[in-house]
Formats: sequence, structure tokens, C-alpha cells
Amino acid sequence: MHKVPFSDKEPQPVDALKTPAAARKPVPNHFEASTPTLVAILLVDDMEDNRLLITLFLKGTTYRLDTAENGAIAVDKFQSGTYDLVLMDIQMPVMDGYQATLTIRAWEREQGRFPTPIIALTASALTEDVEKCQAAGFTSHLTKPIKKTTLLEAIPRYAVIPPLEKAI
Repeated sequence: MHKVPFSDKEPQPVDALKTPAAARKPVPNHFEASTPTLVAILLVDDMEDNRLLITLFLKGTTYRLDTAENGAIAVDKFQSGTYDLVLMDIQMPVMDGYQATLTIRAWEREQGRFPTPIIALTASALTEDVEKCQAAGFTSHLTKPIKKTTLLEAIPRYAVIPPLEKAI
């Protein structure tokens, strides 16, 4: 900063003194700044350890995580909530991931909704399993064990990201 000697004016950066006032960029008003809307994720896994691990991976992010222990609970939550992404385990009791995804896709069609991205979480990366996931309506799949970086890269790639809204 350059200070004008014997002046009671506030010091200003030297560049600001050389730039005409009309050409200076206005100081951003934080009330007009965009604030991100939370991305709502439904995590479906029967293993509590897996749910806890993904919860820890997403701690401190702008993602809102809801969990379900099986496909039947997931379908109920999906139909009564709004989600931007579903992370779905394949092998679960009560209703597996394939049946849950088929049920969700049928419900979306009945409701005239755009398909929500559903990512399969599976220990198998065999071609037959990937094809079975696609046939059931999964958008993609991630192989377990899931690494934090892999998950954090997949979410913005597949999630339906809500638009930024202006703060009031």
C-alpha cells in the first residue's frame, strides 16, 4: 500500500490510485453472492460400518446424507423425499439393490419424473454384474471398498446439482 504523506485519507493500493474510478471493479456485496444448495444423497446399505464410513467421507461437505438399511426402506424414503443422487448397495436383505432400483425407476415413470442418478455400490466389477446393474436401471457403479477420493469425484459427476440461489 502507498500512503500519501501528511494526509488523513485512508491508504489505498497504488494500482487503485492509477485506475480511474469508473474502471474499478465494485466490491462484491456478500448479500448478493450465490450460496450453494445442498445436494441430497440417499445412501442405501445394510452394513452399518459402510454407512458410517460414507457418512465420515462426506462430513464437512455440502452434501446432505440420508440413509436406509435395505431396498424397501430406500423405496419408501425415495418416494416421500427428494434426492439428487442415490448410492445403492446391491446385496441386502428384505429388498436388494436391483429390485429397489427397478421399483424406483417404475415409480419415476408413473410420476412423470426425470430419472434420479442411482449408483450401484458393489464388490463385483465383473462384466456380467455391470450389465445386470445397467439392465436394472442403475446410472453407474462403484466398486467396494470405496475410496474417499473416488466417491467425492463421483458425486458431482452424477448428482443432479441444484442451481445456485441468491441469498436474500
